[in-house]
Amino acid sequence: MSPAFGLSLHRWEPGSCHQALLTGLIDAVQVIHDISDQSPQAALFPAWRQYALAIFDSAPFDEGTPSDMLTLNSRWPEGEWRSPFVGPKNLTASIERAEALRRDLPGGVSMPDMAKPVILSSPDVGSLIPGMCKPGHVEANLAAAEAGGLAPELIECLCRNRWDRRPAL
Repeated sequence: MSPAFGLSLHRWEPGSCHQALLTGLIDAVQVIHDISDQSPQAALFPAWRQYALAIFDSAPFDEGTPSDMLTLNSRWPEGEWRSPFVGPKNLTASIERAEALRRDLPGGVSMPDMAKPVILSSPDVGSLIPGMCKPGHVEANLAAAEAGGLAPELIECLCRNRWDRRPAL
């Protein structure tokens, strides 16, 4: 078996990998792509198909936006990795985005239940890398993998919530 090489891309510069892809040496790309940040799906996945890449989605929960965990009182310790993305400068906008998504969900579907299947519904995404800090997370992630994607009509409805943002850092 020959070695495989992959790239892990910066959130706001996923297109920066095109020169590397032209070498033909890259087998996989890890990208941040979620229900809020659909820019890779629209702008990059079609172009990447020609390279027959494995696409790994590394942030289905957008640092917490579609997780049902954020409130206006959410705070993280200094230096915590989510602080720049959903800290005081960005928290209100993230919560407003989550509320808009929540309004489009059918009854009985939670935000976390929706976040992973939306990504798994993309024919371009081969693997999803959700967080698994607790045993319940592992169980929920396995259930999402077994359930597969969502109905195309629901995906279309939820994708109207696309958010091309650049957090204030």
